[in-house]
Amino acid sequence: SYLIESGSLPIAAFAVQYLGLLLERWYFFAEAEHPQNLYYQTMS
Repeated sequence: SYLIESGSLPIAAFAVQYLGLLLERWYFFAEAEHPQNLYYQTMS
């Protein structure tokens, strides 16, 4: 099959997945509306 014979497809899939992971983490911290922050804002 093409998936097994192709050497670049798994590397490209890994790169795309890793880039998506980094972007998702960055967006999570850039948004800065974490549940614990909302909790501590209501407590103070």
